[in-house]
Amino acid sequence: MAKLTPEEVFTPASPAVDSIVYTHRRKSELTFRKILQERGTQCLIFGDSAIGKTSFVLTELRQRKINHIRIQCTNKMTWNNISQEILRTLEEGIATKKTSTETGKGEVSLNVYIAKFKAGADSVDATESELGGDIGTVPHITDILLRKKVNLIIDDFEKINSKSTKAAISNLAKSLSDSSRSRQSPRLIVIGIADTADDLIEGDMSIGSRLYSLNLPRMHTEELAQILSKGFTELKIDIPRRISREVSKLLGGFPKYAHAIGLELSRSFLSADKKKDFGSIFRTAMDSFLDRYCAHVKAIYNKATVIRGKPKQEYFLIIKGLAQCGLYDGFSLDEAHDSLKDYIRDQFSGEKTIPQIDRTKLRNYIRILSSDARGKIFIKSSRRGLYHYKEPLVPIYILCEASIQQS
Repeated sequence: MAKLTPEEVFTPASPAVDSIVYTHRRKSELTFRKILQERGTQCLIFGDSAIGKTSFVLTELRQRKINHIRIQCTNKMTWNNISQEILRTLEEGIATKKTSTETGKGEVSLNVYIAKFKAGADSVDATESELGGDIGTVPHITDILLRKKVNLIIDDFEKINSKSTKAAISNLAKSLSDSSRSRQSPRLIVIGIADTADDLIEGDMSIGSRLYSLNLPRMHTEELAQILSKGFTELKIDIPRRISREVSKLLGGFPKYAHAIGLELSRSFLSADKKKDFGSIFRTAMDSFLDRYCAHVKAIYNKATVIRGKPKQEYFLIIKGLAQCGLYDGFSLDEAHDSLKDYIRDQFSGEKTIPQIDRTKLRNYIRILSSDARGKIFIKSSRRGLYHYKEPLVPIYILCEASIQQS
């Protein structure tokens, strides 16, 4: 058997489907399986970016040999665009009435011309009457999914801004539920980045009984460590498990960045001179990770902390301190104040002057750091009422820089 390369093991740029380092999330998997066992239940998977939502869904469906197609949304996509992509993927013709072709019997819409042969209609007029008004609509897509016995995944749904498109997806969920005849009936699975399910879906109250919302959380440190340890084992690289755990603590729960750091660590280890110590190998890998993923974050960080060429100590302490205190997945002002008070005291232990940031100052500083003037380091969730880093890589950048200095 040929020896695996780091690029075959760690895949930060694509979903970790069928990956040899895929790490299971037992609690979420159990919930998802219960959804799949219910007749007529549709599913919404939501959570942070880069936490492996797509990998989770695709792996679960493939392991259970559940037939499915996946449609990826793009900015300004409408229901018409989505339905056309569904029809194209399922080879059901072209769902557009704007395109025309010469048939010998006059100019007719191309989708109807194709449908004529699929339906076996006697004439173009008959096809127009039977299918012309239905192609690409919610009932039409429902019928096709039922006939093909295929589940539909709509991914990156946070990119959809149109209320009418969101409403169409809700109607599709209801239509599939109403048409369900068994647990194996096709279902809709929507995946998107959001704090809550309500941020993604538009619909009336009836959708709530049909759509099961599963909030996929960030991974635990031990789960991320498993990704790294499995990969190093497959590559036959002797990196202690404690290193995998320590590195995983820097990643904020994001499997994408576990793959990214695993890739750089394994590359650095395999290409290093045998005389090099592990500290040197580690620094090389971390520098490569920061150069590839965090160059823009460094600019954001500098914009927030440097004013007229001079560092603003209070801003620096808040941004760095909250990351090192572990408050990067949402925090209240009270939590921030209590954590920063201890952090500042430890950082300035033994010095005559210790910076003071009371609650009033902290509230003002957080407001400034949530503005465009400082690059919006923080944003406040309208649903949870908590602040968090707008760019998840900011705390990762801070923690990785600190780890390089300590190595």
